[in-house]
Amino acid sequence: MDPVKIAKYRWGSPSDWHQVRWHKPVFKYVDAEHAESIADGSTKIGTIWGFRRMEGIKGDSGENTIPFRFGLNDVLDADRPSDRALLKTMGLEAEGDFKFVMQGTAINFVGQDYYACCFAKNPNSEQLRSEKRQAVFRIDDLRTWANRVCEIFDVLGPCFIQEVTYRERVMTRFAEGVAVTSPVVKPKFFENEQEVRVVWMVNHDTEMGAYPSLPIIPNDPILACLITRIE
Repeated sequence: MDPVKIAKYRWGSPSDWHQVRWHKPVFKYVDAEHAESIADGSTKIGTIWGFRRMEGIKGDSGENTIPFRFGLNDVLDADRPSDRALLKTMGLEAEGDFKFVMQGTAINFVGQDYYACCFAKNPNSEQLRSEKRQAVFRIDDLRTWANRVCEIFDVLGPCFIQEVTYRERVMTRFAEGVAVTSPVVKPKFFENEQEVRVVWMVNHDTEMGAYPSLPIIPNDPILACLITRIE
């Protein structure tokens, strides 16, 4: 089996997504031991790359990636602009009469990291529950909640609220559309989660790589007013 090649790139950005004006309640599942601090306005913002390292049923090692698979006889022609662009993402600079036989190679395109926080549309999702006793919170105004988090962390830029789309991420050589990674696309295995994500850009240019963890927000009275425990 050919080794999987990893190419990091910036195809796609939140500015390309369908931005949702979210007006519905969302729900947050937390271990009951953390319920008191959440009710007092404490919260933790994760990263997409951090989500990839999660274990168990909630873990998705393919967060914001897309495998691009070639057939056994696929040939990339450097004379063809679309093929030349694909070769460039693989670190291969070529022009003119150069042809590359891929022979079943798989390339795993890895999108940039983002800060994110996950919620559910459903207050009764069994798939989001862990083995520990859970508390469930409701947020009625997610946009105001997200903007407040931006005020707390200067590093956070514009935020986007988006329902997660559940479909397979794999692209093939002749698939329709463009291979674009997205932090709001997950496999259908996770469809029962019915997830909504707040995703933040950062306010400055940053090198590709995992973003540093943000400190846990201590008890914030404004956030506390925006979240209600229902279970």
